[in-house]
Amino acid sequence: MLISKRMQSFRYTSSVLSVIVLLMLTCCSTELTPPVSDNEPETVVNDTVPPSAEEEDPPQGGDEGSGDDPDPGTGEGNDNGDSKEIQMFFPSNEEPEAPWNTLEADSLGWDTSVTEALYSFLDVHDTRAFLLLYRGHIVLERYSGQEYETNTAFEQQSFWYWASAGKTLTSFLTGLAQEKGLLDISDRTSDYLGDSWSSLSPDKQDLIQIRHHLNMTTGLDEKITDNTPNDRVDDDCTEPECLQYKADAGTRWSYHNAPYNLLDEILMNATGNRYEDFSNTQLEYPLGMRGEWRVEEEYNTIYWSTARDAARFGLLMLNEGVWKDSRIMNDEVYFNAMIGSSQDINPAYGYLWWLNREGLKIPGSGGASADFFTPNAPPGMYTAAGLNGQFIDVVPELELVVVRFGELNNVNERALHHEMWGYLKDLIQY
Repeated sequence: MLISKRMQSFRYTSSVLSVIVLLMLTCCSTELTPPVSDNEPETVVNDTVPPSAEEEDPPQGGDEGSGDDPDPGTGEGNDNGDSKEIQMFFPSNEEPEAPWNTLEADSLGWDTSVTEALYSFLDVHDTRAFLLLYRGHIVLERYSGQEYETNTAFEQQSFWYWASAGKTLTSFLTGLAQEKGLLDISDRTSDYLGDSWSSLSPDKQDLIQIRHHLNMTTGLDEKITDNTPNDRVDDDCTEPECLQYKADAGTRWSYHNAPYNLLDEILMNATGNRYEDFSNTQLEYPLGMRGEWRVEEEYNTIYWSTARDAARFGLLMLNEGVWKDSRIMNDEVYFNAMIGSSQDINPAYGYLWWLNREGLKIPGSGGASADFFTPNAPPGMYTAAGLNGQFIDVVPELELVVVRFGELNNVNERALHHEMWGYLKDLIQY
């Protein structure tokens, strides 16, 4: 229209019109062509096939957690074929009831057709709680049965006893006390319990160090009877008359509760605090654990908590003593010794942790060796294990934590654990 008006006003010749039209076409062409930019994004090529536009986005985790919990997504692929690395997740320690991130098993490439068979097996064998974490994210979580000695349904917030699985908490606390300079595991037990804590001669008693309580090689006789009318063997008794010589410290391995029970008193005398208080301030609260130590019978103190509390401790171990950005245990030498062979007599035993290594000696075996703690499980697994099948499994090579709480039904602890890991092996496909 502008050209037409100028034609009417000035009556340009046709040659002039041609020039004007040519100029206008050139201008318009320039405006419609995007400029070349030096900041043009590069084309990224990888070997991961993106999901179809018709498919839903792959799962990225469950609950968002709280506070500054890390995002579970982004990064490079993992061993299960997932196209994005799943970062380590830590639940809130300040708000233990805050949501905990979850993952779907099929998003990890696992064979979920095994899940129901696993759950049926756990139910048949009186399992109360079962958790499986991958890099801190809950993949499986199941509760069944009733709370301890009640008719109340067992649920996420229900407490259960750790039994001897709680020994591993004491092992960790002993390492913390050493790190703080409050004791040294090479110290004599007599330095903390006095000269009359056992019935041994002074020279034999002086051979016993704190480390021998941690690796079950004190040499004390675990078959001492308690002089009651039934005269039963009482390997829990810590009275001097119950602590008698069997062999020199460090020369004999035998699972014996009494030397373990004495670690509570050693820690109290070394730290100047009640054992429960030292546990709360140095370990439990920094992780968000809200369990409690309860005195059972005369000599035993047993830890009780939710299964998720147990998973928190397992996650700390999986992350080598670090919780989020806080290092709970700085002493890497002690940490590695705790979960490594602590002596040559039973190479499958650390500092109160069971290792999945050849040459295992089991309690009550008279020193006979078995094969592995759990042949179906990965060889790098280490376990907090307790009476009636209380298990906290830490599996560094698969980045897993597995918790099983409950009772037994016509099966012993090792058989239960081995068969459970048979199902897990089929599920995870390692």
